[in-house]
Amino acid sequence: MKSIKWKLALLYLALISIVMISSGTFIVFELQRVENENSRTMLESYVERIREQIARGGIYSREDFQALLQHPVAAFSQYRGNILDSAGNTIATTVETTPPFTNHRNSVIVSALAGRPAFSANDVNQDMTSMRVRRWMSYAEPFTHNGESFVIFVQMEADSVNQSMENAVTIIVMASFWALAITSVVGYVFANNITTPIKGLTGKAKEFAAGNLDQELVDVKSEDEIGQLTNSLNHMARELNATILAISEERNKQEIIFQNMSDGIIAFDGRGEVMQFNFAAEDMLGEIDKDFNLAGLAKIVSVSVEDITKLNSDAVSEATFSRDERYISANFSPYTNKQNEVGGIIAVLQDVTKHKKLDEMRKEFIANVSHEIRTPLTTIKSYSETLLSGAAEDAQIRDKFLKIINDDADRMTFLVKDLLQLSKFDNNQFDYKYRKWDLNYIVKESIFKNKILADNKKQSIYFTPFEGEAEVVVDIDRIGQVLSNIISNAVKYSFEEKAIFVHIEESEKFFKLLVRDEGIGIPKEDLKRVFERFFRVDKARSRAMGGTGLGLPIAQEIMERHGGRIVAQSDIGEGTTMTAFFPKEFEGESVDETS
Repeated sequence: MKSIKWKLALLYLALISIVMISSGTFIVFELQRVENENSRTMLESYVERIREQIARGGIYSREDFQALLQHPVAAFSQYRGNILDSAGNTIATTVETTPPFTNHRNSVIVSALAGRPAFSANDVNQDMTSMRVRRWMSYAEPFTHNGESFVIFVQMEADSVNQSMENAVTIIVMASFWALAITSVVGYVFANNITTPIKGLTGKAKEFAAGNLDQELVDVKSEDEIGQLTNSLNHMARELNATILAISEERNKQEIIFQNMSDGIIAFDGRGEVMQFNFAAEDMLGEIDKDFNLAGLAKIVSVSVEDITKLNSDAVSEATFSRDERYISANFSPYTNKQNEVGGIIAVLQDVTKHKKLDEMRKEFIANVSHEIRTPLTTIKSYSETLLSGAAEDAQIRDKFLKIINDDADRMTFLVKDLLQLSKFDNNQFDYKYRKWDLNYIVKESIFKNKILADNKKQSIYFTPFEGEAEVVVDIDRIGQVLSNIISNAVKYSFEEKAIFVHIEESEKFFKLLVRDEGIGIPKEDLKRVFERFFRVDKARSRAMGGTGLGLPIAQEIMERHGGRIVAQSDIGEGTTMTAFFPKEFEGESVDETS
């Protein structure tokens, strides 16, 4: 039954069976209806004949009715006629000659007594003479004679009608049997003619699926749907063969590119097993054998396998590790399958030894500079204090030089302070005291500290507090340093009599503090570098304003320690907007509720 040939044959046979049964049933019921209508017409004619005889015969008594029904004209052998009074009693009959007569009770008599003619095609009673059940067709009709109501009740034996129906059913059943037998043979031949070319197509399709696309194409033997399917299969084979060749060429190109990349790439499947890697990856990690997997690489990189496998499709996990005196950056990124589910992990390895060493050199330079300038700074500071105490004779020159020395000493002090602070950040030497604070309060305090600087430039600072709770977990001294840096920069780099706008917004995960000024702005190409150490947009102007190029990097370091960040947006001549992100859910390393 798995073959379509047998399914088609059975379907064809079932269809013919349904048609034969439906049509045969309709014919039988229609014959039954016609026979019943004919029988009723005959009974109605018989009743009409009796009524005419009653009307012409001048009948006045019940004995006259009996005499009428015993007349040869009324007493047809195939009919049984009866006349009933208004009470339903038989007063005349063709079956009995002398009273008392047999009374009849059935539905047609009841209907006639109620004044409605009625017909029944299947009345059953038992013949007491022959002791067999006989079936009758009955008809009753009311009439009035000489002011009295009577009912004519007529019956006709239904055996002949039933026999005719049985013969008709037998003929229909025999015809259906022969029709089904012939249909079975024809259906098998028909199904076989259809399925034979399909079998050929199936065999060729299996060979195509196995990759044998160079075999001979299927012959087209007809122009019907099967022929069209054959043409489509041949076209598919040619196109598929061409596509596979193109894919093979493209894959070879990609393989060459893949193997000659300077970055190491390792592809892992959903189980963490290695699928593919290039020469660069093997050069960085050593020999990669069949037992190497994602867990092994995670152990080398010192990251958690669970953190990697839980990455979203658009997320990237980064880590840096050392191996054989080389620093390697590892980026882990998941890739998705057709169902948009994570199908595996791609690890990209980059040799960052040079960058790491340069960064270490820069950090070392900052620490060395910080220590080296302490002694001359102390000397300059002491000398300036001596001069200011009255050692110089010319008061005008003395005050002028002393002020310059003192200002330069303050700048060097700020530089040393910033350098030492960055060095501590790099070496994780800061102890943070976290606790919950109202962000509105912190901002107000920072604005108050910078109000004198703004008043000197006739500037106005407008702060719109956040409506509702804006609690954040921070080290208030460090965050105060961040906000003071951002607000003071807005004051420094804004023109006189300009306004600075400060307000707080809320997103799903962060409170965002926005500080917008109407200052000189920052070129777009420099926006990404404003958080680099020692970077100044306008070095001359920054030095003149006392800038060291370390304020924003320090602020960014502090925000990152709080789980946030700072983002800069600016247009030349229109001002700058600095946005600080404070996470809502940040708990800190050691929350101090008492300090």
